[in-house]
Amino acid sequence: MGIAIDHKKISNLTFLCQRIESFLDHLAEVLALEMDAIKRSDLQKVEEITIEKLRIGNQIIEDSEKIEYLIQQMSSQDSGEIASGITDLLRIIDSRMIELSDEAAREVLDTLKMSVKILVEKRKLLQPKIEGNIYLTQKLLQNHRETQVFWQSLVAESESVYGKSGKPVASGNKSLLTVRT
Repeated sequence: MGIAIDHKKISNLTFLCQRIESFLDHLAEVLALEMDAIKRSDLQKVEEITIEKLRIGNQIIEDSEKIEYLIQQMSSQDSGEIASGITDLLRIIDSRMIELSDEAAREVLDTLKMSVKILVEKRKLLQPKIEGNIYLTQKLLQNHRETQVFWQSLVAESESVYGKSGKPVASGNKSLLTVRT
């Protein structure tokens, strides 16, 4: 007689893996939109996209924590050792498939295994895009800050009575620019 599997946990794991896959697909689309918005210097759109990226990231974190919890439960049933990662899940699936004689249960585990492999592959493919996006948005933020400092100092200097060298500035050189802070 083979070991029993918890179909509900396996189904839950499969569902969570597939949902994270869809989040990663959506994230790839959002990153492409953000790249386009950055090229157009559309900072309002970049801000909206950043909020969307945070929402997607929070959903991925939430589902990943659920997966980790389910993996820990499954591993403690198997060997008493604590496992939490995707590679641990693949090891657990492989060990259970070897021991199972029930073909329906093997199919359920095989479906989960395929979902996990697809998830791992999508993550590997998306990782360079995420890292590139991090670099690009950091540069954009840095440039934005430098531009803001430049314009603030220009306005402050043009409105002051004395210039950088300490000499009086002609009173007719008032700036028409104002910078909000």
